[in-house]
Amino acid sequence: MNPADTRAFGATGNALSPPLDPRAKSPLPSSLNETEWRRKLWNELPLRLTFAMRVGFNLGLFLGLPLAAGLALLSLAAPLLSAPGSVQTRDGKIYDGELRLDPMEGIVLTSAAGMVVKVAMTNLASARFNLPRTPTNLIDSIRITTLPEPWKNVDIGPVGLPGRAVFRDDTFTVSASGTRLWSEKPDELHFVYRPFKGNGQFIAQVPNFDASIAGIMLRKELTANSEFVMEAATGGGEGLMFRSRREPAHRKLVNREGDWQNRDEMRVPMWLRLVRRDKWVNAYRSWDDGMSWEHISGSPDDWPREVYAGLFVLGGKTNELKEATFANVLVTDETLETGAHTNESFVPQVLLKGGTLLAGNILAFDRSSLTLSNLGRARVISAVKVARVHFHPRSRKLEHELTPGRRGALLASGDFFEGEFGSLEKDRLKMSSVLFGHRSFKLGDQVIALVLADPSPATAAFTVRTTDGSELCAPSITPEPNAVAFVDPTLGQWRIPVSQLVEITQAVSTAKTNSTAK
Repeated sequence: MNPADTRAFGATGNALSPPLDPRAKSPLPSSLNETEWRRKLWNELPLRLTFAMRVGFNLGLFLGLPLAAGLALLSLAAPLLSAPGSVQTRDGKIYDGELRLDPMEGIVLTSAAGMVVKVAMTNLASARFNLPRTPTNLIDSIRITTLPEPWKNVDIGPVGLPGRAVFRDDTFTVSASGTRLWSEKPDELHFVYRPFKGNGQFIAQVPNFDASIAGIMLRKELTANSEFVMEAATGGGEGLMFRSRREPAHRKLVNREGDWQNRDEMRVPMWLRLVRRDKWVNAYRSWDDGMSWEHISGSPDDWPREVYAGLFVLGGKTNELKEATFANVLVTDETLETGAHTNESFVPQVLLKGGTLLAGNILAFDRSSLTLSNLGRARVISAVKVARVHFHPRSRKLEHELTPGRRGALLASGDFFEGEFGSLEKDRLKMSSVLFGHRSFKLGDQVIALVLADPSPATAAFTVRTTDGSELCAPSITPEPNAVAFVDPTLGQWRIPVSQLVEITQAVSTAKTNSTAK
């Protein structure tokens, strides 16, 4: 055996320390009690196993043991990592706690109360990883841990019951009590909000609700008597409701809270939009899923540049929570060039023909291949596998413009440049067409998406979402210590560590099949 090799595998923090010999008897030092000695042996177990395997391979003691099995034995010595999250089983049960992956059990969850739940992959509906740590108070845990940054939530005014909010599958679900809004008395509502700076817009769809009022609001402060502008769906005969609470001098002059307008012909699902520009807030509605907007009303605001944009629900009952859902939430202001509900700077997304979505910065792209920085490594993908590249958030407008067979670039102006892709160099997209010849477009200002082919997503049992926004397809998933392994139909073998996991979901049809099989 090479002495240098032995020293390296036996090192315990000192390169010159002798290797640990697993065959030698370990005397109990007089300075350690038995408990401490056992703990010391346990902590040294991975090192001892490593050395034992090294010696075994060199001496031919493991001739009957396949290399893969030996490596698997070594991996079991690594400490198992956990992440805060939640698990939903096929029968609809939801558990919150610390999640870890187990090759034998699947997903193992330990709740705050110490309850251990083991969920096999065949019994999994969804698992969410790396949520913020759950606070001690149950109500606070519901409020804090289930909203993406920078969203927060709070009860406004003296509500009878504390409200709550969750975010799942790109949808906010808000529950609230409360019976007052737009009166001389303090408001009573639950407010899911984020900072809003300067000019911008706020869009949301209200698909359904059983509360009294549910809508969107720009609010000067988080106090119960703050000035605001709101647009909302109502459970009564008012249909769509617009209200503003003006400054105290105006309220005293006109003897009411502010401006108002009702559109009783509107019903859910309802699209709402508030636009703030130059000390004025205007409200709009849409009949065609946010494709076009009709002006409803407006109100002036003499507020600071920084206010709050939020979803709000007034339940209509003092001691009962009522619920509303909000989808297609979009907030854009002067803080960032934003896009999704989290309002982080948008990272390009590459949609492959098989349905896999990869997020990351594009390092190089031409007619032969695309190189993408994804999950900490550069991935080279054949250009023939690429269906679309999104440079701005996906929207319904994008889907309406992309009829099957269309090829080219969707521009921010709303036009579609039909042509052939040439290359992507720095921030310039180069295209060519028979009608217009060679053209170059700037990504940040001019291009929303590049369309190369029609996607034809393969049916996958599982979808794996990662921290960078990627969505990978998996016919099956193999839990490993601290990671999941699977084969993506388009990209081949993948291994995602726990630290990079956001969610694993199983297709409904697959879950039903598994349920039938059981």
